[in-house]
Amino acid sequence: MAARNACVAVEADHPVMSYLCSTCYAINKKARNILEVPKYREETNKVLAKIGRQYDDRVASAIEHSHTMEVLWSAHESIPALITRRLDGIKVATHPACHYCKVFPDEVVGDAENFMIPEDLLEATGVIKTGLWNEKTTHCGAGFRQRFVNPSIAMAVTREKLRRLAQERVDVCVHMCPNCAIQFDRHHSIIEESSHEQYPFVHLHVQQLLALALGADPDKDCGLGSHSQDVEPLLERIGVRHAAGVR
Repeated sequence: MAARNACVAVEADHPVMSYLCSTCYAINKKARNILEVPKYREETNKVLAKIGRQYDDRVASAIEHSHTMEVLWSAHESIPALITRRLDGIKVATHPACHYCKVFPDEVVGDAENFMIPEDLLEATGVIKTGLWNEKTTHCGAGFRQRFVNPSIAMAVTREKLRRLAQERVDVCVHMCPNCAIQFDRHHSIIEESSHEQYPFVHLHVQQLLALALGADPDKDCGLGSHSQDVEPLLERIGVRHAAGVR
């Protein structure tokens, strides 16, 4: 499938495959490396031949696999001129995506051990950056099947990250992986209730927070209505609801 998709992208003259999901990013890069082995490329091409495609050197040399964060970062110098909504005083912390930072650490943009691109991307909006914090590189707890197979362990890991973030007094934890974002957003309040603790911050995908700063509508453009957490206090604080005339 990875080889087939690469063929389609190159044929369409759109050779850069961009992934919002860090696991998709890692899997396709893994497939890229596997397809460099003649034996596996030959076996793959036998299957692709049934649909009239071939993963050859032309495709292999043209295809590029990039996380969406990397694509945004490549244009970060243009962001200051596009900001219509300041985020002054909002403290943000990055939750790095494991499958971006840990699978191909040598290909990460920036520091894989203290990944800062999400915060650096938002810096022009006026946010306060957290930088390195205890447990920053710890897993989100989801692990795909882990939240179902070992829920107590999964929630314990998530809780530890929430506690550490609360100690940093952040306003927003920004995510670069949809699975991580779901794990935190869906279970934040549940863990608060079960642990009798308070974690007074919200979770947003970094693209959502950046889009808000660029003037995007929180509901139509950013999908904030799908969140389990109440993000209205944050929206009011940064003037989104006031600007739209909604209270």
